[in-house]
This record gives sequence, structure tokens and C-alpha cells, in this order.
Amino acid sequence: MTRAGYARVSTQEQDLSLQIARLTEAGCTRIYQEKYNGSTKDRPQLRVCLAQLQDGDTLCITRLDRLARSMLDLCLLIMDLEQRGVAFCVLEQHIDTSTATGKFQFHVVAAFAEFEKAIHKERQREGIAQAKARGLYQGRKPTLSRAQHRALLTQRTLGVPIKDLMKAFRLSKASCYRYLAQTLPAQAEAAG
Repeated sequence: MTRAGYARVSTQEQDLSLQIARLTEAGCTRIYQEKYNGSTKDRPQLRVCLAQLQDGDTLCITRLDRLARSMLDLCLLIMDLEQRGVAFCVLEQHIDTSTATGKFQFHVVAAFAEFEKAIHKERQREGIAQAKARGLYQGRKPTLSRAQHRALLTQRTLGVPIKDLMKAFRLSKASCYRYLAQTLPAQAEAAG
């Protein structure tokens, strides 16, 4: 029976040492760690960790938000672990799904976490709307400069596949299409 730990932070600048120390103190003999945004579904180390867990093992994390960002993803993951006979432990919230009380506590805490996230997003949207109304909100800075945007448009015109553009310009698929749909100000003037 193995006690495995999973530690995650969202950005390269953030430090995993505190989580690793807590997981080590909790008796984790294997600790999987990575720097990925929690909303990213395909996290290589999490995938390896989950694949190696067997009946009787325990997966430990420091906080619920280290594992998943939505309650649905979290519940599906925990359901999969339960079906495989793997216990789940959250150190900071003192949750242990190997007990009936722990299972109940998990669902309550997960529901509150999802609610808190929704409230935060709502407040953020309200703040942005107020800032826009006062002319103070300028939004996020564009990922691409004008020259990069022009190069993206040119390369697409030459038939470069979207997948290659995404990789070259480090854009998501949605961002790539968004940039391709935009006309540069100089092009708009020339067309007009």
C-alpha cells in the first residue's frame, strides 16, 4: 500500500516546496509534482500518478484546488479512485475518503469551493464592468505585437496549418482563430 502525493502550482515562478514538505510529513513515499494551471485537464504528472495508484493505495494532496478546478472534475476523479479501491486524503481540509464521514466532508468542502469560485468570478465581472463604465479598464495586453500579428496573418495566407501557427506563436486554438479574425488597423485603412 503506497501513499502517493500530488503537488501542483499554476506558474513557473511559484514554489512547490511547501506542498512537498507537507506531503512528505504526511508519509507520502512518492510525490508527483508539476507546474500547470489547474484548469488544464492534461497534466502529465497527474496522469502518471493516477495510472500507478492501485487498490489499497492513498492519494494525498494539500488542498482540493491542487487537483481540480471544477466540482464535476473533482467528483469524477474521486469516483474513479473509489472504484479502484484508492483512498483520497486532503491534508489542509482534514478529508479522508476512506471513511463515511470523510466522503461526506469531501462533498461539502468541494461544493463550498465551487461556490466560492463562482462568487469570485461574479465579483471580478462586476469590477471589470464598473471599470469599463468609468473608462479605466483597458483589458489584458495583447499576446502578439503588431508585427507578430502581421506575421501570423501572412503565414496563414501562405497555407500554414493552424496547429503549426499555434506552436510557433504560442497561442491556444481559440486565440489563434481570434487573431486571424482580426484585421490590423493598417490593413483596415488600406482596404477602406
